[in-house]
Amino acid sequence: MAYVFAQAQDVMRIAEQEYGSGNAIRFSAFTSCIGLIARHGDQVTGVHLVMFSNDDSPFDNNAANAAVNLLPPYTEVVVIGQANMWADNLPGPYNHLLGLLNNPIVIDVNDGTYGGRVAGGVFQTYQNGNYINV
Repeated sequence: MAYVFAQAQDVMRIAEQEYGSGNAIRFSAFTSCIGLIARHGDQVTGVHLVMFSNDDSPFDNNAANAAVNLLPPYTEVVVIGQANMWADNLPGPYNHLLGLLNNPIVIDVNDGTYGGRVAGGVFQTYQNGNYINV
């Protein structure tokens, strides 16, 4: 089987292997996850990535390609979550993912709840209850 993505039913709770777009997005809680958050105008798109899919397929270069293909044309993009863990455990696919992104901002953070929005023209990440300007 393959690492497959589905559209989120709720963009304020994008679960593992889901994606969604809106004025603001939020992911379900991260444990060993990372997320992509891309800004396109006043909209953001989020993609929730896991090391192993729900059928135990590992995140690989094909999954990285599929994740980036879910993003609209963007002006800014953030990789948020357990970035260092991914770099240590999946260095090939993780570096492939970074190489596909245009000037990504990497925010390595521990387990928690993350997301993003554009407020007053400013791209912000949501980090455990606080909005922080990118």
